[in-house]
Amino acid sequence: MTAHDASMSSVLPAALAEVRARLMAHAANLGHLTTEADSPPLDAVTETAEVLANRRTAAGGHDPASVLARVCGLTPFETHVVLLLAASQLDETSQGLLRAMGGSTPALAMAMLPAPHWTAWTPEGPLRRWHLVELDASSGLLTARLRLDERVLLHLVGLAPMDASIRPRVSPIHARWSPPDRWFEAATTVVHALQSAPPWPVVSVQGSRAVPAAWLRSVCDDMGLEPWRMAATDLVLGPEERLALARRWDREAALAGRALVVQAHDATPVEAKAVAEWIGCVAGPVFVVGELPTDPLSRSVVRVTLPRLRAGDREVLWEEALGGESVPLSSTLRSLAKTFPLAPADIVQVASRVQGRPGDDPDVVEHLWQACRTIARPRLDGLARHVEPDATWDDLILPADQIDVMRLIAARARQRVRLTEEWGFGGASTRGLGLAALFAGPSGVGKTLAAEVIANDLGVDLFRVDLSAVVSKYIGETEKNLRRIFDAAEDGGSVLLFDEADALFGKRSEVRDSHDRYANIEVSYLLQRMEAHRGVTILTTNLRQALDSAFLRRIAFVLELTTPDQSRRLALWTRAFPSATPTSGLQPERLARLAATGAEIRSIALHAAAMAADEDAPVTMRHLARAVRIELGKAGRPVPEAELRGW
Repeated sequence: MTAHDASMSSVLPAALAEVRARLMAHAANLGHLTTEADSPPLDAVTETAEVLANRRTAAGGHDPASVLARVCGLTPFETHVVLLLAASQLDETSQGLLRAMGGSTPALAMAMLPAPHWTAWTPEGPLRRWHLVELDASSGLLTARLRLDERVLLHLVGLAPMDASIRPRVSPIHARWSPPDRWFEAATTVVHALQSAPPWPVVSVQGSRAVPAAWLRSVCDDMGLEPWRMAATDLVLGPEERLALARRWDREAALAGRALVVQAHDATPVEAKAVAEWIGCVAGPVFVVGELPTDPLSRSVVRVTLPRLRAGDREVLWEEALGGESVPLSSTLRSLAKTFPLAPADIVQVASRVQGRPGDDPDVVEHLWQACRTIARPRLDGLARHVEPDATWDDLILPADQIDVMRLIAARARQRVRLTEEWGFGGASTRGLGLAALFAGPSGVGKTLAAEVIANDLGVDLFRVDLSAVVSKYIGETEKNLRRIFDAAEDGGSVLLFDEADALFGKRSEVRDSHDRYANIEVSYLLQRMEAHRGVTILTTNLRQALDSAFLRRIAFVLELTTPDQSRRLALWTRAFPSATPTSGLQPERLARLAATGAEIRSIALHAAAMAADEDAPVTMRHLARAVRIELGKAGRPVPEAELRGW
């Protein structure tokens, strides 16, 4: 222990002894000390108090009480009040003396402590403003019971736990990796801004939806701060509750050197307003992850945009997280880094699941891929339905040239990172980085099936957008829903499927009223997002001519799928029944003469199989004839009785 540490360790005991001496002197004046043992000479008690006060002052002002006084702007009298209340909980002799004199009250403090003043008890005085002292004035101000806040008491004894009233709302930010070099410039900008004298600016961090903890830690470490995270939704409070929380947080930030990181991505208007009001209440260092309100704020703002993590950055993170096991997995890690844009914390989490297992274990590769797929899966809360893509290329019965185009779509998606980041096709523009394909044609020709095949080939999830949940009559809500969908799909590496896209991607109209204007705004927003979207978007429509021409210009691939001809129908009928289905006397050549789409063929096969199963018999042409009549009748199409004769 150094001489300075030894001096510091004696400060609190000296302060408590000083309070004890003052209590004894005051008790002697009041006649509460009656025995010789209890009644030291009054001059000696007063002299002891002054000696102890001088010793505490000589500590240099770095002791917890002096730090508290400096941070909260306490007067000497108010500092003595804090020490008196600390003594009432830490010193047995002081506790006994206080009980004999009626407890800790403003009247007692005013009578026995030096330099008293009445303003110490006002609500805006530091003692109550910073919630240092709890005061129950129900029985009158002078006789109110005083109690020291627990967090302040722990600070005085050298401990720094998070304030119990704040702890449920916050979580510490840890980091287990180093941020890429490309982020150092942004970190330097922030550190330079925060090194200026308070009031500190608010730091608005944008660019990466999940700002990595390592970057925040690196900035805060350079500033000697400890970052804690809070969600914007936790700031939606009433004015009084917000102000009380803000003052407790400022006290926490000043005493323990803590910085607040507010997660405000996708904040609602109410949450965004709450964040702005919070910024007006606090004085300590605050980072806001996400967009800040455009309205003028009460504090200056430093805005930084973090470059997106590149696939190469994620590959390095994978290698660091897996350590020695990463060598045999190098090609797998490269694919994972390119396919799943995971946050660093997610990479560490997934890697921890296979720690200790050999990298050349085939199960490790499958486990890593599926774990990434699961953790990246977006949560879209009813805006889109997750479709498990099981279909393969063998399930597509389409012309060879159309299948070749679909394979090219998958190749473009698979090689997007190489093309844009390594081969330079990304350039300086963020536009055109996505991949949109339009599958047009009548119902049942395989448009949705083709989307499933592509997603399955890429090894990623497919999300079918529910247009009824996306489109809203309220202004701005449709764009907000679309933003959530595109952002979630991009973060999760998923394929987006807009079925019946003409309902959402329709032509813009001439503006006759406000409804037309906002409808056009929605279409324009879609155009912008499709250009900037880095993932795969597949649109299907029965009415290609109804789509806005601007969409068609931004779509990389357009395929017109038609009703299958007889040769394709023959292939579809040949595969219509699984090998486990019992059949008897089926004639695929005759079945192929019937004009039907792939979806209709599948439906007819299911109808016939259900009839046969109910009869406990194999599927025959007779069952198929009945199923054809049902299916065509459903569509309102004439039944070709001549074709069905003899089935």
